Amino acid sequence: MNYLKNTAKFIGLVLFLIVVLLCILVFTPENWLWDSQAQVERIRAEIPQAQARWQAHQITHYNIDARVYIHSGPCGKGGEPTTLKIRYNQLVIPPYDTENPTIADLEELCQISSFLPPKLFAFLDKELSHLDTTRYYVTVDFDPEYGYMSSYSFRSTIPGGQVFYKFDNFQPITKW
Repeated sequence: MNYLKNTAKFIGLVLFLIVVLLCILVFTPENWLWDSQAQVERIRAEIPQAQARWQAHQITHYNIDARVYIHSGPCGKGGEPTTLKIRYNQLVIPPYDTENPTIADLEELCQISSFLPPKLFAFLDKELSHLDTTRYYVTVDFDPEYGYMSSYSFRSTIPGGQVFYKFDNFQPITKW
C-alpha cells in the first residue's frame, strides 16, 4: 500500500513539473525556442534599411544620450543618461576625469562606439552571424528617421547575462 502511495505521489510530482515546464516554455514572452531566431532574422533584414537611412542623411557629427544597463559588471552611471559627442564619426573622449569617468569607461568597458553609426551596422551583422539563438536572445530597434540604433537588448539563458543599451535625444550637428 505504501508503495502505491509513494508511486502515485512521484507520478503526481513528475506531472506537475512537466506542466510547469510547459507553461514556462509556452508563456515566456521572449521564448528562446521560437522567437529568438525570428528576432535575428528581423534585425538582419532591417540593418540595410537602417544603414541606408543613416547614409542618406550624411551625418558625421552628432550628440546622443546613451543609457547602459549591464546586469553584472560596471558600465556607465547605473542607467543614467550620458551625452556622447561624435565628431567625424568618432566618439570624443574628454580627458579622463576621476570624478566623472563615464565616457572613457563606456568605451573601455562597454565598447559603446561599436553601438553607434557607422560602426554599428558591421558590428550587428558580425554579432548576429554567429549568435546561438538557443542560448541568447537579442532585440534591436532602429530610429525610423535617421536609422541609428535606439535600443539593444541582449539576454542569455545564463543568470546575469543581460545587457541593455538605449540611445535617444539624437541631435545632428551641422556647425560646431
